[in-house]
Amino acid sequence: MSHSAARHEVRAAGRLFRLRIRLSSAMWVPVLGADALAVALGIGLPILDQRLGDEPSLPLTVRRAPFLRGEAARFSVSHD
Repeated sequence: MSHSAARHEVRAAGRLFRLRIRLSSAMWVPVLGADALAVALGIGLPILDQRLGDEPSLPLTVRRAPFLRGEAARFSVSHD
């Protein structure tokens, strides 16, 4: 292998190594992923909401919250 060919391989390996180090130590990657998810949800949820339309909701009131909490606790204890 000639000297120039070997030098070219070292440069390419060095560039790949620097890119790998930059990506592995970059804290912007999780932030970019969260931003991409937020944009996707911002676009997708209104479309999904429009497609599903108005569905009747469950008739839950604040008065029923303690009852539902008690039922959930009783259900989890009886099924252990």
